[in-house]
Amino acid sequence: MSIRSKFLAKWGENLMRNHDSELALNMFDRAIKADPKELKAYLGKAGIYVGRGNAEEAIEILNQAIEANPEYYTVLQEAKQGIPDYIKNGTNQ
Repeated sequence: MSIRSKFLAKWGENLMRNHDSELALNMFDRAIKADPKELKAYLGKAGIYVGRGNAEEAIEILNQAIEANPEYYTVLQEAKQGIPDYIKNGTNQ
């Protein structure tokens, strides 16, 4: 992974902590554009969508992460399976 993609993904994480999800999504997209294998950017994007209660979008992002990082298939597949229950139970509140 490139230094640029790591920097952009870290910037996105910091923005998430500061509750600026729109700008964080932008940084994650830029990180993925800089390096399509930037796993932290995919996870950050999925986390934002989970926080918004949008399971379908979060799962789609994790599908993209699997395509870019097939070596993490099992872990990402498990994460995808837990998203609907997490949102349904209101634990993302």
